[in-house]
Amino acid sequence: MNTVIVYTIGNSLYEAFTWVTELLQEEFGKADGYALDDFECEIGTSIPDYDGLADSLQIDFSKLKNDVENVYDERGEIESFFSNSTYPTGYGNIFFMSSENFDNKDHDYILYKLLFRR
Repeated sequence: MNTVIVYTIGNSLYEAFTWVTELLQEEFGKADGYALDDFECEIGTSIPDYDGLADSLQIDFSKLKNDVENVYDERGEIESFFSNSTYPTGYGNIFFMSSENFDNKDHDYILYKLLFRR
């Protein structure tokens, strides 16, 4: 499933992407049992048509959940951390996350993900 999602986003095929997300939302929304377990899909560090993705997902940027995830080195010191911003979408079980990495070696980047939750 991740391959289809990443391919459709990477090639701005939002009609196909919407079809996939609607199918996934339908499965996650079933009241009589779930065919799918929660999963994450890493989109990557760049989205060619960010606005197209935001429109397709109907991301609500006004409702932000933010948390910090620390990464430790072999001595137990904080080597880097991720500032995770999670936003709801127009789909009740699909969330958009931007995960910004800050480290002590200046290898900073943003990793985009989709979270699929029951």
